[in-house]
Amino acid sequence: MRYGIIVEGPQSPSAEVQRLRLAQQACDVVVEEPAMTPDALRRLLRLIARLKPRDELAVHGLEVFGQTTGAVVHLLREVFRKGAVIVVAREAEEPMRFEPQPGLLALVDALADHEAGRTLPPVPRRRRGEAGRRMQLTAHQIDYARKLHAEGASPRAIGLLFQVAPDDIWQILDRQG
Repeated sequence: MRYGIIVEGPQSPSAEVQRLRLAQQACDVVVEEPAMTPDALRRLLRLIARLKPRDELAVHGLEVFGQTTGAVVHLLREVFRKGAVIVVAREAEEPMRFEPQPGLLALVDALADHEAGRTLPPVPRRRRGEAGRRMQLTAHQIDYARKLHAEGASPRAIGLLFQVAPDDIWQILDRQG
């Protein structure tokens, strides 16, 4: 069975262009999503879970998945583990077929394992009372914060805008002199 995936997005061509390319691939079923939302991703994962050996998943390009490179590698790993084939059908090129061969499987597994093992650097957290660790606003941001407050915005709303604590906004507003 050949499945086609169409997803509109900023990195993808129009749905019509994708439909034309997938029509040339003679897909049995075409799944069309207006965007790769969390619900659309769940539907895609359910489709991948139901793939059988020698099924084909045709896409215009890997950008239709709307995921990071690491997340796409994990999706490809699942497709290949099912024994299915990925067909990438771009406009100006012959379709590329990626079949689950040992070398390709080893590469995708290594990339997926690498991505799974990566740890992101910790996000620095500011603790109450830490001197010298306050967010610094530019002169333009300070002027804008003062203007917003004069127009009736609360310090909390201004703080959310600039990602600083309302107490910091109060200090800035108190210094306006």
